[in-house]
Amino acid sequence: MEALSVNVKSFTGKIYSVLDARCSQVYFAEFKCENNEILRLCEDCAITLEELKDKVLKEKDNIIFVGDGSEICYNYLKNDYNNIFLSDINSRYCRASSVGMCVNEKNAMKAENIAPAYLRLPQAQRNLKKG
Repeated sequence: MEALSVNVKSFTGKIYSVLDARCSQVYFAEFKCENNEILRLCEDCAITLEELKDKVLKEKDNIIFVGDGSEICYNYLKNDYNNIFLSDINSRYCRASSVGMCVNEKNAMKAENIAPAYLRLPQAQRNLKKG
């Protein structure tokens, strides 16, 4: 999520990294760039599009969506808000160079410490729990 935010580092306002989680949900993280440094404003989470709409409603800054869920979010909200923007297609998806920049900025990250973070159970397990 952080690597996605690096793609739009020059944007003035909030950066919403969003990945399509299906079922009217997105994986979400909020960032802001200050002094050429990306600042994380919340932990990665899974939220519904309606929860995202509530978040945008409270936001005063301009917002840019980046990630494979950005077009979904932008289209869901564009008729109600003037302060939202869709990232350019060339900056919308994760790049290896952006991941490298994040690792380089952290200075202490080691390859063995890099692991995926699962924010919700897979659909099959959620269905199994339903009964």
